[in-house]
Amino acid sequence: MNQYPNQNYQQQPQQPQYQGPGIEAQIKAILSSTRGWLMFLGIINIIFASVYTLITLGIGIVVMWVPFLLGIFLISAASKIKNYLLLGNPMSLVEYHKQMKSFFVTKGVLIIIGFALSIIGAIVIAVLGITLTNNFTIPW
Repeated sequence: MNQYPNQNYQQQPQQPQYQGPGIEAQIKAILSSTRGWLMFLGIINIIFASVYTLITLGIGIVVMWVPFLLGIFLISAASKIKNYLLLGNPMSLVEYHKQMKSFFVTKGVLIIIGFALSIIGAIVIAVLGITLTNNFTIPW
């Protein structure tokens, strides 16, 4: 008995809905221009992480591994685009999307953590400010 009744593994894959002349050429043109930006941003992330780590005498690696990792995701995605453009292998396009998903998930989690820490910091500062100003008198 099929464990997943709604999935039939015997079906043929369906064709994409949006097919027309020039679609693949447009996709390749957009990916080609995107590739350069991905490579640029990836290299900048890695350089930033490396310089910061060197300036802090290695202590910065505690937090700088994140931009380094993001740079690796971007450079890897750019190389997957190159493979797709040169070889036309659709799996390279799938791998490109996996790398971009990893980049965006990591970046999104960092943004959520940053927001949470900002809110906690604002609360702590407000509580300290209220507590410390209750006993403070202006001398004039």
